[in-house]
Amino acid sequence: MRASKSDRVAELVAIIAGLVVKDVSCVFGYFYSGRWANRNNQSLGTKIIYINMFYSDGDSMGVQSTCSIDMGAKTGGDFKIT
Repeated sequence: MRASKSDRVAELVAIIAGLVVKDVSCVFGYFYSGRWANRNNQSLGTKIIYINMFYSDGDSMGVQSTCSIDMGAKTGGDFKIT
């Protein structure tokens, strides 16, 4: 997933077909939360969500956070990263 922020609108790109990440929010520049859904008929196994922060001009802020999630078939849930 790659997230960039421009004019208060987050653009999310999941690189796995059938994986949806939505309702992502950031507090204090390092606490992230959101929802994920695996719409596939088979498990994706354990995946790591990476979040990188960027300035509006596309330069990286150097802040990266990760979390590991077991994504079973036709499942979803919340994630929180600090």
